[in-house]
Amino acid sequence: MRKRDKSRKANRAYYIESNRPLGGVFFREDTGKRDRVMVSICTTFKNADKYIKNLIESVLEQTHRNVELVLVDECSTDNSEQVIKSYKDDRIKYFKLEEDTGIAQCLRSAFEVTKGEYVVFPGADDWLAPDFIERGLRDFERYPDCAGIVPKIVTMESLGNDKFQYHSVIDIPSRVYSKDWFVKKIYRSTIGVASIMALVRRKDALKFINYFIDNYVESPLSPEPLKGMYRRLFGTDMFFFLYILELYSHLVWDKSLVLYKTIQPDSIKFSELRQDSFGDILKYYHYHILTYSKVYQDFYPSSQNRMKAWIATEAIATAILYYLKNKFNPMFFRFSGSEEFLTNLSPIEKLKVALLSGPRILHRVCSYLVR
Repeated sequence: MRKRDKSRKANRAYYIESNRPLGGVFFREDTGKRDRVMVSICTTFKNADKYIKNLIESVLEQTHRNVELVLVDECSTDNSEQVIKSYKDDRIKYFKLEEDTGIAQCLRSAFEVTKGEYVVFPGADDWLAPDFIERGLRDFERYPDCAGIVPKIVTMESLGNDKFQYHSVIDIPSRVYSKDWFVKKIYRSTIGVASIMALVRRKDALKFINYFIDNYVESPLSPEPLKGMYRRLFGTDMFFFLYILELYSHLVWDKSLVLYKTIQPDSIKFSELRQDSFGDILKYYHYHILTYSKVYQDFYPSSQNRMKAWIATEAIATAILYYLKNKFNPMFFRFSGSEEFLTNLSPIEKLKVALLSGPRILHRVCSYLVR
């Protein structure tokens, strides 16, 4: 029998204590077998000569030595190639594309040439703690049926000249979490940002990137403003693990695995879309709903209405908050572009939004005023 953590009643159906093996069976490490496992670190980049050395050195310094670093260059025009080739280590595999096809296609190319049983794909400006791979493989030995191992993410802000300052941390308690927990949490928190940095099986990552390209990047149903962002791999943090979890029942969150993620001034954000009016904000959240809807419709249809209602409620609360921040400017009441947001909700979903919006608005406004 699996022993559930009863110390937190509200969550006891969602996670199992991570300090004991599933099934109560005594766990014995087989380090010899683990040492033979190949792990691939895959990264796509363009013009990364100022910071890619941090990633390279963090991979070469891994305590688990059987790794390969697959670097796919999207037509860089800086000194990235020279920086990479200055490292004389046959574990570094460098590929330079002749045509810029977008990050999504580049990542598929990277996954196709990797040899590892497991993969992780940090950004070129991120870096791994020295024992990241070793701890991840240890968790996979302990929980062989999990979807992947999600790390603790420490976010650093780049100051230039190889200097960084602490920004924030995504620090979820180390547990074995159920699929049900993740499906209900992914669209209402930052856990997606961490889950895309997980150590996963190569075969699952390749299936995911094919699904993403076919159903998002190349889909005629994707709005043009989103298609360009999808080509740059935007949106994958929203459902990367949603897709992979369809094949499994649980995932492991282990905050002893640490990945340092860098915020660059030109980071791709949804905020590239304008948010100067009610209409802009509703369109912004409409794109959130579109991004989630396909994978929920395909794999979690029973949770789709809940997801749409929650995001729509958040959209209205955010619009009211921005109206407050704009000092009740009447020009903020422009609804152009929001038509799709309203028609995307069913009558039942609109009723849920109407019931939930009041408490959510009150919470957001009070939180803002307290700060």
